[in-house]
Amino acid sequence: MKNTYNIYTIVGFLVAVQLSTSGCKKYLDEKPVKSVVTINTLKDLQAILNNDLYTQNYISITTAGADEYYLNNENYGSLNEPSRLIYLWDKNSYHGPWAQCYRLVYYANVVLQELDKIEGGSEIERNYIKGQALFLRAFFFYELAQVYCKPYTADAATDPGIALRIVPDLEVASKRASVAQTYEQIIKDLKAAAGYLKPTREFVSRPYKASAYGLLSRTFMAMRDYEQALHYANLYLEASPDLVDFNDLDPALEPAFTRDNVEIAYYATNEDDIVTYEPPIDTLLYAMYEDDDLRRSIYFKTGYSGTPTFRGSYSVSYAFQPFSGIATDEMYLNRAECYARAGKVSEAMLALNALLIKRWKKDEFTDRTANNKEEALQLVLRERRKELVYRGSRWTDVRRLNIEGENIELKRVIDGQTYVLPANDKRSVWLLPLEVIQRSGMQQNER
Repeated sequence: MKNTYNIYTIVGFLVAVQLSTSGCKKYLDEKPVKSVVTINTLKDLQAILNNDLYTQNYISITTAGADEYYLNNENYGSLNEPSRLIYLWDKNSYHGPWAQCYRLVYYANVVLQELDKIEGGSEIERNYIKGQALFLRAFFFYELAQVYCKPYTADAATDPGIALRIVPDLEVASKRASVAQTYEQIIKDLKAAAGYLKPTREFVSRPYKASAYGLLSRTFMAMRDYEQALHYANLYLEASPDLVDFNDLDPALEPAFTRDNVEIAYYATNEDDIVTYEPPIDTLLYAMYEDDDLRRSIYFKTGYSGTPTFRGSYSVSYAFQPFSGIATDEMYLNRAECYARAGKVSEAMLALNALLIKRWKKDEFTDRTANNKEEALQLVLRERRKELVYRGSRWTDVRRLNIEGENIELKRVIDGQTYVLPANDKRSVWLLPLEVIQRSGMQQNER
């Protein structure tokens, strides 16, 4: 029996925003206007997963809300009103990636459901498709959790999480799972994906086994489960240890990286709809880079305003599309931090130096050393901030580090007035889009 889905039009979007089932019914009865997909073969399922949205639609607010850039009065004034509120962490501001993420979760769920109905094809091909779908669903669940959920704490079992849509069924009502259940689903999907995905990279736009290990390590870092984060960082680095030597890059080129960058385990970007141009880099962050640190020239350039601005994205895009995928440098930093927290200082420094020697001018690098756990941890966290600029990870890092007691306070200054986001403030969890609350009845985040 043929299975026909209007994959790329309004049905997916309606699943995303979770209208009431009565509201969806009329759209399901309508004849699709375009882009009807009839699923008959495994190639049809792979075609769904090849959708460019899977590499371009990651959440930008994790970059927009962090402290890696600033806006002057003129730039701030050019923003629309919702973006202004987001920039200042206004208590009434909200952002709308909920819809775009759940649309892609829906596509992955269609693939997983239809896979068992299609006959033929090799087991390797079937497993590869299943692994991709599970990985992608988990990735978007993870992204949603960083925006709409509180950080993972001892209260995770009762804190509201996201809606865990795991079947493409419009009749299933949405409700918020707990934060604990949210992360349990992400981990479950990724562990299963790791068992199905291929062992080596074929295309940067398709996940492979190391991609799942990398996202598992990232997930456990967000949960502050450093033992498991280390375990999966190590599995990743066993499979994919190579780093780009910045000495081999030409800082005169923009971009300096290539799309087949050996560090990329999964290519993904966010199309930033808030910071839509190249804003000045945070001055305190830029001052961290020493003269012999090649990231100073590879990551930054002089912008139109005469101030340093970021240009070093692994996305190799001329547009402002920061890389948010899985890459090897992050795994070395995860390994280093986890070792430092465990009091394994020499192992932490070994992991950190393995990264930094590839980022420093040749023959100018001296191994970093630490006398104790605290020194090692601060060295690693400093380099983590410098290395993972505009990856979307800073927002998650600030939230988890504040749970650890780092007391990181974010600040903006507009028209001489200072706006502050204190550590562990309720505004570090964004509001769900109003239409989602109105139509689904799900619980809104606290203010």
